[in-house]
Amino acid sequence: MVVFTSVNASTEAPPTNRRRRNRRPLSLEQKELCRQRSRVYYMEHKDKVLAKSKARYEFNRDEERARRREIYALKKALKKQKQKAETAPTNDAPSPNVLSIAYILN
Repeated sequence: MVVFTSVNASTEAPPTNRRRRNRRPLSLEQKELCRQRSRVYYMEHKDKVLAKSKARYEFNRDEERARRREIYALKKALKKQKQKAETAPTNDAPSPNVLSIAYILN
């Protein structure tokens, strides 16, 4: 679908209230013709279609793996921070209050 944009499109408000053109649903005969055309194209260009499908699958697989690796790294970093905070030595002995009389007299 090609959308015409005018030169002043950046200054105009975005068309939020515009309704999209309603399309008529395809009849059963039209759907069947489309299916037949697709089958013929697939049979004539089977290698090309399968290669494109395989390339798209590999690309999506790599993207998904990268996304999951990133999530794993974030979770691992959070877990490490939490463990570090838990194992940090806590000073149970209160620090001396320099304004207290006991501190001043000693």
